[in-house]
Amino acid sequence: MNDKQSWYAIYTKPNAEKKLHARLIERGFESCLPMRWVEKVWSDRKKMIEEPVFKSYLFARCDDQGLHEIKALMGFSYFLRFGGYPVTIPDEQIEMLAQLNELHQEMEALPTQLVKGDRVRVLSGPLKGKIGFLVQHCGKYKVGVNIAELEQTLLVTLPESDLVKEEVAA
Repeated sequence: MNDKQSWYAIYTKPNAEKKLHARLIERGFESCLPMRWVEKVWSDRKKMIEEPVFKSYLFARCDDQGLHEIKALMGFSYFLRFGGYPVTIPDEQIEMLAQLNELHQEMEALPTQLVKGDRVRVLSGPLKGKIGFLVQHCGKYKVGVNIAELEQTLLVTLPESDLVKEEVAA
């Protein structure tokens, strides 16, 4: 058994983030639920409501025993896993989220548009129009552009905003 406490990402039942967050705190767990204010528009009114930054996710700090206790709570669906084991979230990332939340910073979570292996087209700069593949090299994401004439692949670090996923023709 590991007595070391770590942060874990919990996927909740639909719309259960706030209730599960309260249950975790009631039972003595540290919990982080980043929230944001959004304007909801109905046919007859507009209203500012507070909602989770990450829909259906929250974070809890616990040891191995706590993992089993949390699984039994109402609203829990599953722990985010990799290779069959719950993924630990670095303390620095949770601290950053908590600080942003406390300062009421405007936050929005966007799904990562591009993933390693995607075929991409460069939108601007000297490589504009070139097609390459998103690769990871030395811990950084880069675009690999084939220079066929030299039989070489050029690895270039470009901002994601300069790339668009290229659909492969069927």
